[in-house]
Amino acid sequence: MLDKNLINVLSKIYKYENSKYDFDKKVKVYQTPNNLTEKQKELLEASNFELNRIREHNHDQVIKELKGITENPDLEHIVSNLFIKAVGAGLKRGIQPIFSYYFAKNMPLHDFNPFIKKGYQMENTCKICGMKNRMWGNDSKNLYDLYIGYCRLGGYAEMLLDLKEVVAFENVTATNDEKNIFLKVIDLIGKAPKDEVPSQLIKRLSKEKCLPGSNNTSRIWVVKCLAELGILRNSYSNNYSIMNPFIPYEQKWEWENDIHKKSPPRADVEFPISAWRGKLGVNREFAKRIMTSAKIA
Repeated sequence: MLDKNLINVLSKIYKYENSKYDFDKKVKVYQTPNNLTEKQKELLEASNFELNRIREHNHDQVIKELKGITENPDLEHIVSNLFIKAVGAGLKRGIQPIFSYYFAKNMPLHDFNPFIKKGYQMENTCKICGMKNRMWGNDSKNLYDLYIGYCRLGGYAEMLLDLKEVVAFENVTATNDEKNIFLKVIDLIGKAPKDEVPSQLIKRLSKEKCLPGSNNTSRIWVVKCLAELGILRNSYSNNYSIMNPFIPYEQKWEWENDIHKKSPPRADVEFPISAWRGKLGVNREFAKRIMTSAKIA
């Protein structure tokens, strides 16, 4: 894992005011600001961290690599423990991997298949996984985002960046205290008022101070990931979970589009989290599956 002190240095670098936009590749490139201390400059240099690793990602190649990496027998154990630690100890780097793993594991091996929808410009998006056919990315900045708890819950090449790093993590084991907190958080969510919406849930979790080491960003993404895992139920598919058989992007798009039609014009809509309400409660079976996978090495 990246050193915490390095993350603090990177947080001063990866800011809008330090960026320039590459219009050809559609990515931001960052420059080192003048406000770094000498100690921070030395730490950055000693880390050999490349600030702008710009790479082009091809859909078909990314899919093949994702399918290959999920064959590692230890990966499910690693991502399960990481997520429990994300909830139970505030390990922000632990939020994304469980989504990346199950998305990649359950996704069929496929070539790019354009999503053609009348009235929408989506020909560069795959109707199966939602990933772009070709895309450039700043892998360095994207990796930093994962360390601060900002996730990519969908068809993104960043899933490969994510899993390539975590597959090498060693001795990732959630403690009993972290497991207990994980289960207590799920119990707390299950006691939601019937009309509670996701934004109110996030505020309630913050008020209850039940997510140690969290901040607003990580709380948002933990809740979104819980919805993807199916622990937070949604009104469209009662047994929805990325841990279950794969649901193609075009189906998720239809559900999300339906939510848009029922929501205020400026509402920020995302499936599945936007389809959760307190009355739907939680599905503890998926939490049990995560706990079981965390035990099996």
